Amino acid sequence: MAGELASAKREKSMAEFLLIVACVLLMMAIFAYYFFKQEDQYSKVAFERLANNFADKIVVTHGQWLMENRPKIIELKPLGGDYRSNSDSTAVNQVWRLNKNGWLDSNANNACYDIWRIVTETELTVLPEPISVLETQTSGQLGRICRYQLASGAYFDYNSRTGDVSTVKTH
Repeated sequence: MAGELASAKREKSMAEFLLIVACVLLMMAIFAYYFFKQEDQYSKVAFERLANNFADKIVVTHGQWLMENRPKIIELKPLGGDYRSNSDSTAVNQVWRLNKNGWLDSNANNACYDIWRIVTETELTVLPEPISVLETQTSGQLGRICRYQLASGAYFDYNSRTGDVSTVKTH
């Protein structure tokens, strides 16, 4: 009798354990379904935030260029510290070269990549998705237009002649 009671208890405990495991797996599956269903939206929102930060830095740089009487090079001092530092742990100023209109530009072979790296201080990715760079120049005009685009088709443009940064658009 005692053996039957212990066996029944074990079977009940095993059934409860399997029920709990099944519930946990079901909740994980539901979470994964909704996460992957919204993943494109997460990437787009993160990309829009990155584009807004990009535009803000471009405008701040131009404003400082105007305040400093239009030098060819400006140094941006970090507000509240900077994660990049030199050996004595003091914040490092960012040195940026500007074109004659006071907008960030580059003479490098991969100018648009160079502009991205200087402004965002990150690689060309948003979440796990890579960002493609396309550079165009209109003949007869100074400057370049850089297009930063996700594989999903969302993109924004930066015009180094006018300093315009477009809003994020989709094809």
